Amino acid sequence: FHITPSDGYIPCLCETCKAFRDSCGPEVINLEEELVWTTIIKIANAVGRTFPDCYISVSGYGPLGAPPIQKIPANIFVGPTATTGPYSEFRADMMKEELEVLDWWSKAITPKQYGGFYHYPVRACWEEGRYFWHKSICGSIPRAFASCYQRYAGTGLGTYCYLLSHRIAYDHLNIYVFYKYHWNPNRDIDALLDEYYTLFYGPASSQMKNFWEEVETKFREVLQLDESTSGTYPSVRNPAEVWEKVYSRKVITHWQGYFIEAARLAQKNEDPVYAKRVAYMKRNVLETIEEGMIASAQASVKGVSTQSF
Repeated sequence: FHITPSDGYIPCLCETCKAFRDSCGPEVINLEEELVWTTIIKIANAVGRTFPDCYISVSGYGPLGAPPIQKIPANIFVGPTATTGPYSEFRADMMKEELEVLDWWSKAITPKQYGGFYHYPVRACWEEGRYFWHKSICGSIPRAFASCYQRYAGTGLGTYCYLLSHRIAYDHLNIYVFYKYHWNPNRDIDALLDEYYTLFYGPASSQMKNFWEEVETKFREVLQLDESTSGTYPSVRNPAEVWEKVYSRKVITHWQGYFIEAARLAQKNEDPVYAKRVAYMKRNVLETIEEGMIASAQASVKGVSTQSF
């Protein structure tokens, strides 16, 4: 049975819960976690007496995001814990926080009690009718995915990666590397990506490799990490900086040069599939990024905010 508070947890203010919080000593840093864990541990102990071969599972985030001070019974299985995932590859301080979370859990439970992870590399994605940021920002970061899941290898049972791509072209390399590294985390990322570029783009592989490698570099420039009371979280830089400094006209023109040469080389090949793939990526990635840059420039002239257009 899975017992976990819903997303958007609201602390209970009844007299019993107030009394519990008041009774906690200074050693209890996370009052809400301790309160919710206490309830779940009571349930697990009661279930264990009657059904010794059964488990209670929980999700390790929200009010269960940190282990309790009290011992977690052996019949509690901690399912996915929410950690930063691939974005933590961009900043040492974020990775430090992530490793601390994993260290907490490793000391609180046994490997048999540990599930996997929730990851949310979604700063350039779509959810519930809205963009997390502008739809022209392409969050293709396959190298970050590779290094992240190589680092996670051997911990937990897998990952639920929450993407919700605006366009599959944006995230196809992320998804490809995600599955490849969960199957075999000891891969060489250079060999894996070179194989992809060669097989997918044929004679245009060199130009398309240059483009995608630079897209990942530029997204690292787009992303910034902000501090809040709940820790470090990823966000996107000021729109003016994104469109004037990162995705500038100079950068777009440079990338257009790659596609012009890629199309020329692909069209020479007797197999038309390579030219079709180059054209697909041009239409669904490069031209979409360019649309954002142009719309930003027009909005700037009119004095309109470009954050959510």
